[in-house]
Amino acid sequence: NKMPSERDDDAYNFGKIANPTVHVALNQLRRVVNGVIDRLGKAPAKIHVELSRDLKNSKEARQKWDKEATANKKTNDRIRDTLQTEFNIDHPSRGDLQKYKLWEELGAQGARQSVFSGKTISASQLFSGVVEIEHIVPFSDCRDDGMNNKTLAFIDENRDKGDRTPHAAFGNNNNYDEIMRRALSCFGQTSKYERFKEG
Repeated sequence: NKMPSERDDDAYNFGKIANPTVHVALNQLRRVVNGVIDRLGKAPAKIHVELSRDLKNSKEARQKWDKEATANKKTNDRIRDTLQTEFNIDHPSRGDLQKYKLWEELGAQGARQSVFSGKTISASQLFSGVVEIEHIVPFSDCRDDGMNNKTLAFIDENRDKGDRTPHAAFGNNNNYDEIMRRALSCFGQTSKYERFKEG
């Protein structure tokens, strides 16, 4: 054993992580936690940490993620500007950005329809309180709060769907085939489209 003056105190106290990327990430996390403690004057009662699965990815995969993050930032900046100039929302929230993204996902402006009813969602309706963000598969069933599990719905459609999947809510309805057609048109053959199917 090394004498205390000769050893790496961090490795001795906290263990040595073989993966250098994970080791760096944990050191950065430690600095953040220490900063929180310095600012609050005491340690938080609880800290919840979600580790990224991307830490083990190759350099190319991380570069791809960085490129996507840059593209997302540009999209968010564009939408934020649109919300400020065209919708008079001075300080758009994360929810405002999500709602606008989901609205764009429904197709060309003027033809953006609710997947559930086929009713057009106009720009004037988007932030009027008559349209809501709806989880396609109920959050209570899948714990997925990501954009891939969200779309827009009118309040009455949201109420009719309730805490059910699209198939459970509308599968016995004559309009279910139309719902699936609209979902395919908006989302293509993606995992988002698959959420509208029976399952």
